[in-house]
Amino acid sequence: MGQAIVYCATCQIRVRDADVEHERAFVVDGQTYCGDCAPRRPAKAVEPPPAPAAAPSRIASTRRVPLAGSAQPATSRGGALVAGIALALALPVGLLVLFGGKKPPAPPPAAPPPPVRSVRSAPSPAPPPLPEPPRPGAAPPAAPEPSELRRLLTEARSYAESRPEDVAGAIERFEKVVFRGERAPEGVEAAAALEKLRARFRSAVEPELKALDVEASARAAAGEWREARAVYEKARSRHALTEWAAALNKRVADLEASAAPAYAALRQRALKAREDGDEEEVKRAMDLVRRWGIRAYWEDLDRALNP
Repeated sequence: MGQAIVYCATCQIRVRDADVEHERAFVVDGQTYCGDCAPRRPAKAVEPPPAPAAAPSRIASTRRVPLAGSAQPATSRGGALVAGIALALALPVGLLVLFGGKKPPAPPPAAPPPPVRSVRSAPSPAPPPLPEPPRPGAAPPAAPEPSELRRLLTEARSYAESRPEDVAGAIERFEKVVFRGERAPEGVEAAAALEKLRARFRSAVEPELKALDVEASARAAAGEWREARAVYEKARSRHALTEWAAALNKRVADLEASAAPAYAALRQRALKAREDGDEEEVKRAMDLVRRWGIRAYWEDLDRALNP
């Protein structure tokens, strides 16, 4: 017959009946242990194996079943039983003597963590002190005198006194002082001087403007509006001042407005000719308006004739 397969209760290694017979495995409390695992179990008396005639059990299955016709000496079975009981009793005593009931040494303490150093941030600089508000009724602090503005103002006055005929040159120099320091004391003085110079300039150029008006009016009366406007345009280069340019612009606008009655009559005549189918008269009216040189009028007539 074959042998039953039994495994160690601790490590699950296979245990044969020959291992139990030769004390390489042991049966404790009905459990089978190999030779390496048996010393770790608590010491208990090993139960004697049942008689061969008893019913088969797990313990009996670990023993070899004698074959028919073979005989096993009784003395070998008895000696193995006695040796197993003695070994089971001696193992706990040996372990107790070996370790002496001493506890295993405690592990060395862990090294303390490195100290944490606190990093202090540098103190932020203190904000600059706010200026003290002015006290009620206190005068504002006096600003330092701008020497450059004073120098320019002195030069402008010197030029106006040394060259009274060049009003435009003097006005230009005073305007520079006002532009660079309008609210400064020098700027206020320059503005007052400018107003006097401009009044003097208007008085000086009044005869020139009147002569231009006479010539332009004669041209306009003859229906030569383009030539009348040219009278003022040619005179722009006489004086490089805004007052002179403003005076000429006003006269040009008045001249174009004075041509409004003549244009109204011409427009009516051109529209009547278009109704009558007289295209020659329409062409003559358009050419005349273009010769006037007043752009607003010929554009208006073109829209009226070609809606």
